[in-house]
Amino acid sequence: MYNFQITDYISDGILIIEKKTFEIKYVNYEFENLIKKSKNKLIGKKLEDIFNKTSIIYDCILNSKKKNGKFIYDDLKLKIFKEEVKSKLEIISMDEKNLLIFFKTENQKIKNKNETFENFIYLNNVIANVVDRIRNPLNNIRGSVYLLKKEKKNDFEIIEIIEQETKKVLNLLKFFENEKINVLQPTKNNIHEILRNIIDQYENKQKYKIIEKFDPSIPVFYFHKIEIKKALNLIIQNSVNILDEHQGYIEIQTSFLLGFKKKVSHLNEKKKQSFLSISIKDNKSFDDKNINDIFLPLYTNNPKKRGYNFYLLKKIIIENDGDISVKFENGIVEYIITLPIL
Repeated sequence: MYNFQITDYISDGILIIEKKTFEIKYVNYEFENLIKKSKNKLIGKKLEDIFNKTSIIYDCILNSKKKNGKFIYDDLKLKIFKEEVKSKLEIISMDEKNLLIFFKTENQKIKNKNETFENFIYLNNVIANVVDRIRNPLNNIRGSVYLLKKEKKNDFEIIEIIEQETKKVLNLLKFFENEKINVLQPTKNNIHEILRNIIDQYENKQKYKIIEKFDPSIPVFYFHKIEIKKALNLIIQNSVNILDEHQGYIEIQTSFLLGFKKKVSHLNEKKKQSFLSISIKDNKSFDDKNINDIFLPLYTNNPKKRGYNFYLLKKIIIENDGDISVKFENGIVEYIITLPIL
């Protein structure tokens, strides 16, 4: 098994296979992301377990293993998990036993992510418009209730109900109106101090365990402390609320992506710079049936609470030039946040 820490963070997918058996000996993080499978599920498997023997990629690798040198295959259209990916393959014969394969992809996901961001902004604007249209008549009702309370003493109970219900809607609208990112200059902060400060709020609970896996090499860097702390707390708090009712664990891991070309959701490009990656896992908070809905406004996975937290979470991360994704695998929910290190 190969273990190359440097190649783990290269922006191209890397695969090393044994020529004779086509057994997979090594994959990097980008290849895991491309295939949507973890390293543990790939190492030791055969190439045909991932790519069909009739596929273009399998044919290219088969032809290259019989020769020595470097081989380049341009403008390939690979179909991976029902998704078409434009790719360039570079296959290098490392020695008599192994092939090194680079996947240089122009993934159509970039376009999809760009559309997702545009839809998110559109939805945000629609909500702002709805807030304006609903708030004015509600304020008129509120004013009328005030006058009725003075004149209709016998109907006070009914008037009180109207007033309370009106307040609930106004408070909801106020949330969408006021939850905007503060236009403040970022300050230099330690992300681990912020995470530990959040963890301290919940660590005395008995039904779950919080596991820290912090990378000590992450430097102090510039970011909006209040907003990022709010976003991280929203994830951890959601997990805690669910785990209060079911035993489980929360694992928080940080890593430093040096010189990593990150695909930014709302930009149709790759930005080459260093990034912080924060992974937050738990074993109870969502299932794969509703995992794609969590960033919608008013979505909640807890029937006892009204939810709009994850809509706000995504808004905060996007407006801080970051990216957030969530996945469900083998009963484990993982939230992955990336933020530029400035």
